[in-house]
Formats: sequence, structure tokens, C-alpha cells
Amino acid sequence: MMGEEKRAKIKQTKAETKARREGKVARVYKIKVDRGHLSKTRYYHLKMLFVEAKWLYNHMVATDTIFTHDYKQKNVYVKNKDGEIEERWIKHLSSQMRQSLVDRARENIYNLGKVKQSGRKVGSIQFKSDVFSVPLKQHSPKGTFNVVSKNRIKLQGIKTPIHVRGLKQLGEDPDIANAHIVKHIDDFYFHITVYEEPKERKKTGKQVGVDLGIKDAVITSDGSKFKIKAQETPRLKKLQRRLHRRTKKGSNNRYKLRKQIQKEYTKVANKKDDIANKIIHKLHEEYDFIGFQNESIRAWQSGRFGRSVQSSILGRIKSALKRSETAVMVNQFFPSTQECPVCHEKQAMTLGDRWYYCDCCGYSEDRDVKAAISILNEALKIAGREPISLMPVEGDASIDTENSCNHSVPTSVYPEKQEANEFIRW
Repeated sequence: MMGEEKRAKIKQTKAETKARREGKVARVYKIKVDRGHLSKTRYYHLKMLFVEAKWLYNHMVATDTIFTHDYKQKNVYVKNKDGEIEERWIKHLSSQMRQSLVDRARENIYNLGKVKQSGRKVGSIQFKSDVFSVPLKQHSPKGTFNVVSKNRIKLQGIKTPIHVRGLKQLGEDPDIANAHIVKHIDDFYFHITVYEEPKERKKTGKQVGVDLGIKDAVITSDGSKFKIKAQETPRLKKLQRRLHRRTKKGSNNRYKLRKQIQKEYTKVANKKDDIANKIIHKLHEEYDFIGFQNESIRAWQSGRFGRSVQSSILGRIKSALKRSETAVMVNQFFPSTQECPVCHEKQAMTLGDRWYYCDCCGYSEDRDVKAAISILNEALKIAGREPISLMPVEGDASIDTENSCNHSVPTSVYPEKQEANEFIRW
């Protein structure tokens, strides 16, 4: 009888939670653990969470007990460095954490089964050399974790709360669903999922085309250009030279250098993420409609522009636009560089031609801006909207609309030609 009452209460709580979160948007906030306020005991505890999570997963894979494993069991069998199987005890992972890890392993198996049923090739389950995240599924004072103040989180298994940075992002009285504690190099983070009311966006009525390029990373149809580079730092290059010249494989010095290199790469990646987020935010705030082209960035990187693409944010911009609800993607084979947005005639251009002149109608514009305009018009057609008009006002001699495209246009219709800038790889 008590079991039925408990199940009914759980069912009612789930229904109330679902009704409360209906219409809300789920967001994940990254909260960093403050290492300056982390004692050696608590640091060791956090570190052992991921070590024991690896033990638990590899034990289930080795014994083939993923679907029958009892999460209350605290002893696991692990292969040591000498290849011998020895018994170890899980002391830092709480019962709820172990349950979440077992459930995640089972869910991964179910997902692989669905992929296999779809006809794709799926390999066998492999052992893990490291685990980087531990799920925390219950947010409550007696649950897996609990936000106790504006800069502290209580984690199950640690008596005193952990000092963190970034909880202000959650706002006042957040509706917290769950979280993950994540390890990255020597730092720890809480990835907290929060349900929020959707923010109403002010419509501007503007539309823009976005062209991705090598010389300028992002070019818009209204003439804005963003030339962005986040190259490897001198310290990173120095550490890489030391790694390959002065260290032996398997040594402690090599292990320490690899960690320092990972930290430098993280700094560069954070810079790229920050710049990309600011550009995407600017586009979403200022424009109601965004057109962009499905550029083959991987082909650029494998060709002569490898370093330029590596130090750019092209992939981040493209991925963010793909996820945007206000953006429309144009086919990658659309001739945005060659096609004139006025008369739609095509003419070949080299990389050194930085200014576009249409031999048919006399239209003249910066090469990249013209490509962004063509992308915008094509995206508008795909969306079933009216393309923008580039027809000149009466008396404008910069474009000759009366000339036939079958014969050349007199040179007098061209504005004063600007010399093409020399193409420089960066």
C-alpha cells in the first residue's frame, strides 16, 4: 500500500513539474569551481569522482552487467598497471551518482541499438581511459546537489559547500532541473540546466546576407566586415617545441607539458567562442532575417588556407547560424561570387579580384559585399519572400539597365575603378 502511495505521489509531482515548465526554455549555464577556495581534501574528492566513475563503467563493460548491475554495490573489479584484476571500493560516488551513471550507460546502449536498427555500422562497447562528467540529477537540500547561496553549491558527499563563480547567471529563484559536474584538465565545472521564460525579441524589420570568407571572416550585405583571428600564442608554440625536443614519452615532464599545452589551447578556444557569440548576438538583435551559404569550410582547411581557417571562427559562425530559427541556408554551389545581383549574369573572378564589375549592366560593388547581397536574395527566394531591389534611381549612371547583356557596355558607365587589393594569406 505504501508503495502505491509513493508511486502516485511521484507521478503527481512529475505532472506538476511538467505543467510548470510548459512553454519555458531550457538553458545550460557553465559554473566554474573556484580553485582558490578549494582545499586539498575537497580537490581530491572531486578528482576521485571521475576516477571511480571510470572504474564503475569499465567494471560493467568487463562483466557485461550494464543492464543487471546494482548501483548500491560499492565494490568493483579493476585491472591495474600490471594487468592483474583487483578489487576496489567506491568511496566518493554517492548512491544517486552511481545510479545516474548506470542509467546513462544503459541509455547509451539503447541509442546505439537505434542507430544499428537504422542500418548504420556500430562497433562494440569499448573501455574508457577517462570519464569527464558525472550526472547530478536531483537538485534539493537532500539531493545530489543544491545551490545554497549566490556563490556556493552543496555537493553530496562533501560536508561544506563548494565556492564557485558564475551563479549570478541563473538569476533570482531559478527553476533548476539537473546538472553535470565536468572535469577539464585540472579545473571543475557545474553545467546546470535551468528552465526560463522565453524572452520576447524586438523585431527590427531588417534582413541581411552573410558571406563567410578567408580575408574577412564575416561580411554582411550592408557593408560590415569582421576580420577576426585568434592565432596560437607565442607561449603555446614554445611549449610545443619543448614537448617534441626535450621530453621523453611517458615521463612526468611530458605529462606536465601536455597539460600546459591543453590550457593554452583552451584560452584560444575561449577567445574564439567569445568573439563568435558576440557576432551571432549582434546579427540576431539587429536583423529579423539572415541568409548565409553552406560553405565547405573543411575543404578550405584541407587546401591552401589551412592556417587561416584554423585561426578563424568560421565553423562556429556557420554552426550557430544553422541552429538559428531566423536564418536560411543557401546551397554551397550557388555562384554568389560570380553572379550579378541585378542582371544575374555570371562572370569568372580570381582571388585577386577584390572589386566586382558586371560587364553586362555595369553594376559595381566590393566583391564580398556583392556576394553577401546575392546570398540574401537567394535566401529570400528560398523562404518565399520578395528579393531586395538593386535597381538604380532615375539618373544614376553607375548601372546601365538599358544595355543588352549580349554586348559589352561602354566604359563610361563604370565608376572610377579601384585597384584590386593584393590577396594576402594570413
